[in-house]
Amino acid sequence: MKDFFDIRRFGNYLLYDLRNARNYFWVSLIVLGLLPIIGYVFAQLFCHLFTGGWGGESLAVANQISMACIALITLFISFPIKVYGKITEKRFGSDWIMIPASGFEKWLSMIIVTCVALPLCFGVLFFGSDALMSAVIPSYGQSMFGRFAGFKDMIAESTDGILNMKLAPCLYFNWCGSILMFTLGALVFKKAKGAKTILASFAIGTLFSMLMVSLFGTTHFDLDTLKLISDDTLGVEDVVKWFNIAIGCFYSVILVALAGGIYARIKTIKQ
Repeated sequence: MKDFFDIRRFGNYLLYDLRNARNYFWVSLIVLGLLPIIGYVFAQLFCHLFTGGWGGESLAVANQISMACIALITLFISFPIKVYGKITEKRFGSDWIMIPASGFEKWLSMIIVTCVALPLCFGVLFFGSDALMSAVIPSYGQSMFGRFAGFKDMIAESTDGILNMKLAPCLYFNWCGSILMFTLGALVFKKAKGAKTILASFAIGTLFSMLMVSLFGTTHFDLDTLKLISDDTLGVEDVVKWFNIAIGCFYSVILVALAGGIYARIKTIKQ
């Protein structure tokens, strides 16, 4: 059993993994975490340069959306490559294999770093920067947390509480799926890791879509079928509940597949 998992050995390796991630990525993480401030400053400078005035809340909203997209895409692609991509290299990979930890411990540490430690550190920096801008600059408007909460309340209010969206779990599952996908790509591909991962995911997504169309594309939904929603045996709340269950199952299958692929790759790495 100790060959598979030992708590002290795992703790030592997790600390090593965290230090390694910090050494390789701390500068990039700080820059990405401060993007709400950096992007807003540059956006205001360009706005003043071309219009002679300063942008208002609409500029802040555009900055929030664009900086969040840029930060997340950059983070998903660059972090796995910088921190774990060298494992596929002969010299670094040989040293990594010799580290006294089991394959399961290395896999578990990788999951904790990418799905717990990284989003926690990035979230504190990014949303903290955004909240600071919202508190200091009146024209900045609400922080992203405030806008998310307002959007959620608006949907719930407009549907009489039927569609009570769980934004936080959806965002977190999307994070895990994206970061694990690029982590698997960093371990599988030896060159052009990010580009090949994107192409592979696009190809798999296309095949999956074609499969779904072939299975359900000919399904006919008429008015009688749609009336089931208003029927006593299948109310709108039941439809929403089963839809949430289906989404949860879909995410679970994707995450298990990605995590399983990472574990299988770790167990088969040889130099």
